[in-house]
Amino acid sequence: MKKKSNVIDHVKADYKASEVAKNENDNKIAKWLKVKDSALYGTEKEHKSKYVSDLTQKLLNWQIPSITDPLVNNKDLINCKPFTHADVPISEQEEAVLTHQLIQTKDHYAFITDLVTWTAEKGTVFVKTGWDFQEEEQDVEVPVMVMNPITGENVQVGVRTEKQMVTTKNEPTRELIDPLDVRVDPTCRGNIAKASFIIHDFETDLSSLKKDGRYKDLDKVAAALAKETTDNDSDYVDDNFQFEDEARKKIIVHEYWGVYDLNGDGIAEPVLIAWCNDIVIREGENPLPGQELPFERAVYTRRPGMIWGEPLAEQTSKNQHIDSVLHRGIFDDMRLANNGQTGTKKGFTDDNNLRKMKQGLDFEYNTSMNDVYEDTYKPLNQSVFQVLDKNEKNAESAVGVSLMNHGTGGNALGSSAAAVNATTTSSAKREMHIVRGIAEDCLIPMLRKWSRYNKEFLEPEEIMRITDNEYVEPQHGSEFDIKMTLESAETRAAKVQSTGFVLQTMGPNMPQTQQQILLARYLRLTGEPDIAKQIENPPPDPRQEAEMRHAEEVHQLQIAKLKAEIFNEQAKGEENRVDIELKKAKTREINSQSDLKDLDYLEKEKGIPHQREMEKEGAKANKELSKQKMADDARLQGVKNKVGA
Repeated sequence: MKKKSNVIDHVKADYKASEVAKNENDNKIAKWLKVKDSALYGTEKEHKSKYVSDLTQKLLNWQIPSITDPLVNNKDLINCKPFTHADVPISEQEEAVLTHQLIQTKDHYAFITDLVTWTAEKGTVFVKTGWDFQEEEQDVEVPVMVMNPITGENVQVGVRTEKQMVTTKNEPTRELIDPLDVRVDPTCRGNIAKASFIIHDFETDLSSLKKDGRYKDLDKVAAALAKETTDNDSDYVDDNFQFEDEARKKIIVHEYWGVYDLNGDGIAEPVLIAWCNDIVIREGENPLPGQELPFERAVYTRRPGMIWGEPLAEQTSKNQHIDSVLHRGIFDDMRLANNGQTGTKKGFTDDNNLRKMKQGLDFEYNTSMNDVYEDTYKPLNQSVFQVLDKNEKNAESAVGVSLMNHGTGGNALGSSAAAVNATTTSSAKREMHIVRGIAEDCLIPMLRKWSRYNKEFLEPEEIMRITDNEYVEPQHGSEFDIKMTLESAETRAAKVQSTGFVLQTMGPNMPQTQQQILLARYLRLTGEPDIAKQIENPPPDPRQEAEMRHAEEVHQLQIAKLKAEIFNEQAKGEENRVDIELKKAKTREINSQSDLKDLDYLEKEKGIPHQREMEKEGAKANKELSKQKMADDARLQGVKNKVGA
């Protein structure tokens, strides 16, 4: 076993080695957030406009819903595709379980919205997976059983209450992790699955650590309970607030997930090591099934070979700065104008009437009203607005967003319908590119980990309760792939239009079953899956049910009739067979009687019956003589015994 000092030294060395890349990205995140929040540039002057454009925030407000929609507006989001026909049952079971865990039992909308928002604002976000198992002691009623002395069987005679540990939670978890709180192996070349380590810094307190029960040496941590801070704390937490009591005082725990030779055998194994203030409070093997790193990553704009992505602000910061400068010039120019001020020629009126004029009252004047001058804003050069409009269009085209149907429209490429469609399609492609990146890089790998966790931790009874079907035991070699059904609003609209066109033009000439299939598809695309399901599996008509039952009864009666006829024919055949056998037996009997009569006649001719009678009489006489001889011998022996005595 290695010394504790070596363990903490080595993991802190990895912690330090990952700082260069992390700090560089942290600084970029700080810059991007300033752009998003329309922060001042630091070059502002007194008595000058300090306006900062909110162009980036507006673009985010319009793009985030478009990216979120395909990931939340689909009840059939998860699809488990079997590799072979034998894998169909287990894939259907796992699909139902994962759908229940991701969409039905958790706040899926809030999770996806926060995931997309952090990705678009910071360029990168991490998701940490795990398993939550909780149980508590509860009063449970159990049956009281006694044995029946007559039957020997146990029968229930009542119930009693006893304390038992009851599972209250047994489910996978997912947690959004701020990129400011994550350090990744800088040698993984952008693939976190190949990272040798990932370190997660999280804020907690001693009370939570003690309640968890998996941490040690917390008394040493309590002795040095000064809050440890990272280089970049989360911008969503008030760092100035601190609890005064020891149990709730916030501390930073560094959690090291990776490979390390913990037992000193020269082989690095998957481990989990946590420390706080240079005190190791948890160490051991990676406790998760498969011992993989429990982190997935989503990026807004991928940079090949890099862990960290780029957000929307990276594309719009220059355009926002230009927009701010132009607006500042406009506002400064307007501020210098004496808008609303009124000038009058000397002698225009006396002081009393001048005061009445300024108060809006009736007044008298000496000369003409042409001697009164009213100042207004000076007209702006129209080229300013042209530059503003072009700048906004450039920002929209850079990120693939059209603000309220303004900006880059069909006229930018031409006024034809094809040009308008090209612009819409390009925007939809950009958004779906981001959506697919989030799904393939983050959500699908997360679901694959959940599937492995389910296999390890879920009981068959729990799976049956979720699926409402019989449990399917995973067989060795059973394989399936997890996919996501991703459709944008534009894609669904196109499918709705094409399906409606087919229904309208060809529907009346189609068989009813094909009409129902198309109508169900149309309703599912328009967001009515329940009605579509009813059309695909309509409730049976009572009249049709009665006709079907009658037809079934007739069918069963016909089958019974055929069976009876077959049985009757078989019985007749059996009867004929028995009759033939009986006749054969009678024939044999007649032949036998005839043979006996012939034999009796021959024996009588030869005197055989008389000879048999003589033999019987002789045997009888011999038997009597033997008995008499035995009696005489016995009497003779008795006399000898008396004489001898």
